Amino acid sequence: MGDTFPSERELCTHFGVSRTAVRSAIAQMEGRGLIEMGPNRRRKVRALPAEKRAS
Repeated sequence: MGDTFPSERELCTHFGVSRTAVRSAIAQMEGRGLIEMGPNRRRKVRALPAEKRAS
């Protein structure tokens, strides 16, 4: 944890989606405490999501 999270531009290019889609996903991850804004306006990874296990 503490790694730098990719920029919006990098995510748009990598996944071939709109900036709106990327911003929505980022907002959800920030809301769940998985990423946060770090120094120099770069986001950092705070936590990894818990794995869902098959029953």
